[in-house]
Amino acid sequence: MKTAIITVFCMLLPVFGPAVPQSGNNAVFRAGEELVYAVKWNFIPLGRIIIRTNIDSADTNRVMVLMVVESTPGLPFISIRDVNRSVIDRNHSNTLRYTGKHWKGDDTLSIEYVYDQETKTLTFSEWDLTENVSLHREVSNDIPPFVDGNALFFYARWRSSSGKSFRVPTVVDGKLSYTTLTFSGEREAIEVDAIPGPVVVRKYTGRAEWTGGSSAGLSGEFTGWVSDDPAAVPVRAEMQIALGSITIELEQWKRSGWTPPLSLDSRLD
Repeated sequence: MKTAIITVFCMLLPVFGPAVPQSGNNAVFRAGEELVYAVKWNFIPLGRIIIRTNIDSADTNRVMVLMVVESTPGLPFISIRDVNRSVIDRNHSNTLRYTGKHWKGDDTLSIEYVYDQETKTLTFSEWDLTENVSLHREVSNDIPPFVDGNALFFYARWRSSSGKSFRVPTVVDGKLSYTTLTFSGEREAIEVDAIPGPVVVRKYTGRAEWTGGSSAGLSGEFTGWVSDDPAAVPVRAEMQIALGSITIELEQWKRSGWTPPLSLDSRLD
């Protein structure tokens, strides 16, 4: 759930590019943006995801992202609240720093990543806040620029019109792995409850070579659609978690100047 809205399978033979490209669509980063998503499993409302974006006023190349994942109160089989904060390099859409607090039942876990781009060193720390004890601290060398869950959400938007595939270094639970993203640029019109009419989207796919990333446990293949415009707002996603297949759908949004691109036959030619 945490990594929320990403990808659909490319029907053409993919052209593979560098893992962390040097340029992308920086229009996706908008100060004050707030996106709210409904999460469902077999039509059962599991919870919601709230994503807020701001730009560092002292360094506009640094994007600050807050992602809150919370399950629906009273569910008998799942109780989750995750608060994830990332600092992202706007020029490369990779993670500079990540902090997360994860509540599961009566337990509270805190995680932090700090990345030094010059030395390619990652410091990973983990604490049990319930018992107020340090669980783990590890320094890893020779780590390439990577994404965490928040940064992966933006990386997919950032590269959604590229028409290429990327194998993106991804840090999950302090371990380096990879996520493959395939962008076809193919467009279609889909319907979601929050938008009055079919919205034109670009579809893309991904595969996580890892398991975890939140209390929900994302793994394997996932599919998503983003709006067919420079904002590339994620509109819908389908992915696998520990419970099975879930759907994530845009429910509310705040983004200055943005209106969902509604379907016109001429746009889909």
